[in-house]
Amino acid sequence: FVVFARSSTASIRTPWDRSTTFYAAPLTAMYRVPFAPLATRACGPNAFKTLAVRSLSASTGLPGDRLPVLRQLLAKYKEEGRVVRVLETHNGLTGLIAETASVEVDGKTVDYDGMWSSSLTASAAKGKPDIETVDTTERLALVSETLDVTSKPMIYDADTGGKPEIFRFTVRSLEKLGVSAAIIEDKAGLKQNSLFGTERKQELETIENFVAKIKAGQAAKTSPEFMIVARLEALIAGHGQEEALKRAIAFTEAGADAVMIHSKEKSPAEVLEFLAAYHGAMGERAVPVIAVPTTYNVITEAELYDAGVSIVIYANHMLRAAYPSMLSVAESILTNTRSLEADADLLPVKKVITMIDENPLNPSLAPEKPTVVATSPLPSGARAFSTVARAGGFSRVGPIGSRSFSTKSAPQVDKAVTPPATGTKAQSNGPEMIANTEGKTDPQVCPVSAYEHARAIGLNFFTGVPDSLLSPFCHVVATEAEQDHVIAANEGSAIATAAGYHFATGEVPMVYLQNSGLGNAVNPIMSLAHKEVYGTPMVVVVGWRGCPGHKDEPQHVVQGRQTVAQLESLGVSTVIMPNDQDGAMESMQQAVDMARAEGQPVALLVPPKTFQPAKKAPVEISAADQVKPTREEAIEALLTEFVGPNDAVVGTTGFCSREIYESRKRLGQSNESDFLSVGSMGHALSIAQGIALAQPDRTVWCLDGDGASIMHLGNLATTGALSSSYGQLSNLRHIILNNRVHDSVGAQPTAATYDGAVDFPALANATGYAAAGTAPTAADIGPALEEMNGKVGPKLLEIQLKLGTRSDLGRPKTSTLDAAVALKSFLQK
Repeated sequence: FVVFARSSTASIRTPWDRSTTFYAAPLTAMYRVPFAPLATRACGPNAFKTLAVRSLSASTGLPGDRLPVLRQLLAKYKEEGRVVRVLETHNGLTGLIAETASVEVDGKTVDYDGMWSSSLTASAAKGKPDIETVDTTERLALVSETLDVTSKPMIYDADTGGKPEIFRFTVRSLEKLGVSAAIIEDKAGLKQNSLFGTERKQELETIENFVAKIKAGQAAKTSPEFMIVARLEALIAGHGQEEALKRAIAFTEAGADAVMIHSKEKSPAEVLEFLAAYHGAMGERAVPVIAVPTTYNVITEAELYDAGVSIVIYANHMLRAAYPSMLSVAESILTNTRSLEADADLLPVKKVITMIDENPLNPSLAPEKPTVVATSPLPSGARAFSTVARAGGFSRVGPIGSRSFSTKSAPQVDKAVTPPATGTKAQSNGPEMIANTEGKTDPQVCPVSAYEHARAIGLNFFTGVPDSLLSPFCHVVATEAEQDHVIAANEGSAIATAAGYHFATGEVPMVYLQNSGLGNAVNPIMSLAHKEVYGTPMVVVVGWRGCPGHKDEPQHVVQGRQTVAQLESLGVSTVIMPNDQDGAMESMQQAVDMARAEGQPVALLVPPKTFQPAKKAPVEISAADQVKPTREEAIEALLTEFVGPNDAVVGTTGFCSREIYESRKRLGQSNESDFLSVGSMGHALSIAQGIALAQPDRTVWCLDGDGASIMHLGNLATTGALSSSYGQLSNLRHIILNNRVHDSVGAQPTAATYDGAVDFPALANATGYAAAGTAPTAADIGPALEEMNGKVGPKLLEIQLKLGTRSDLGRPKTSTLDAAVALKSFLQK
């Protein structure tokens, strides 16, 4: 859904997704709502498919994805005949429990559908009474912490809501966070917890004033999916059924999206009486009813549903469970003057570390191994898999063709650490690997076993672009697959190579890539491999950098939180690989089966720390390479002797930009003239082109890598064309720092690894560069550059490098945004 807004404002922030800001031009801005309400989406066969974790939920956890899910659940479960089950949470840890807890009952998985942000437990967790002493800002901070690590919808306990003027702002804040509903109670004065009943004075708000508050909230909300719920306190305050019913009808007619009936009695009788009266009076006009069976807990969910309840909230159980357990442990330590006796009641420290440190959506990391369900918002679309989460409607798997590149620096893993999965055969001639598992007990996937299993299930061809998260697996493939492996120039080429292999063999190939490379793969996925075009099955293994729940660099965080949604928008089914051996093997089989069944690509998403880490074998440098500089030595030589104070420098992504930063700092030079790429691999030359074209009197240096340059080799042709056709870019110096490997993602080879395979100076000459040369040693850099002086047009110098990167290489301390401001100031002053 697109709205064209005529505006002079500097920016527009979408209420659907607070992570996205759209900058409006002075006259006209296009404002795109990324998540339309369910009812307005196109109803194609895959329109409603989404990834869910053991229930229908917002797979990405993004505000716009999460917010509408509660209404969707109400519609879905009305047809299925059950309540929406909601558990109290008061921090991230309890949120993880609500997210992952599940049991098997009669062969079916039972779990929680959503979370309740309780005022009572939020106050108690802070050691304060439940009289609104914890203000809205503090409450929303707790909500944000919980939402950061979960994906299920949340209902917010807004107490009385405050004045209508204040409640408006609360509604907007909750929407921006992605909360699905706010419940306000019809009481006035100093709040008293409802469970006190008539022991404390419970003053009811007038119907007129409370109706005004409901209407203020409805007017304030920007999403029609957000729900405002009226909480009825008449039974609590002792005013009886007649008053409760009168208020329920008035609040429903005022626009409440649901009502919540509250009782402190141990019997459900008065709640059942109210439900019969309300539904009898309102009929089809009745809104969903919420029950909170804290005291009357003898009644079951099925009985409540039959009586007319749509949502059941277990409102304070997590805190009530935690306090006696913590107190018992504390007293045990005091009694025994040690903690040994308490061990039986404690979670192992290692489980705490993995539960918090790892991706909470990974089923193998929950306190107990959960079942992950892939489902559709449509009632008929549910389908369950163990250890598999699925998003979208796109699946077909297959290896990708190409020849194998091997490297002496391949890591080595002891295959005895994790045995091959059942049904696979151990390889005696597999690569020797040194498992980096000292002191580790977490389950992780053996890359050797993963490769053997891939072969066993029919994945016989591999192609892709190396990724750091997949590095252990990629090294095994590079070493073992031989002629069945191609390291592609870019991710799109890998998809195309895989398609060609499938056309020739009918087999399913495997593609591997980092999620940052999905952009390169979009075109061939959609216009070549899609089931409605050429119907080409393949398994696309995607390293999930920036996975929610993991710290990462800014560019990866941005990509990581959008990865599942990006795949879903392509119609690509997604399987998330768990980090236990059996689960990983099952996920690979599932991806292959889905790819074959659907006749198109399926993504196998690999979160951080899934594969066993490996120590690289020592780098072997030949005698011929000893005279060559390392990349950092070459960069420092350029900055010291050739780059002038008014020159601009564009560094390619990976170690190169980090070494430019460190070299500048070591030389006492400013970084203000540097653009240090943290992403956009292969585009450094284009960035440098743009600067050089805009400022022809300034020398612009592009410090490029062999792998990055090969990824978008066509940029050389553009550079040459601008020179030969228009006489431009004489101020551009293109430096290829060639160490023949993808160094920062595991030192896998590039096409430049093979002597004569890529002759960069010859390519430059062929595409129209004014001059090109090679510096095989550090001493050759100066003479080679001097020889190019006076030539009209862009110049290219390939500096041949030996392998080697400092283990203590740091990262830039300046944020990317601050660096951009400094560079623009330098260039424009």
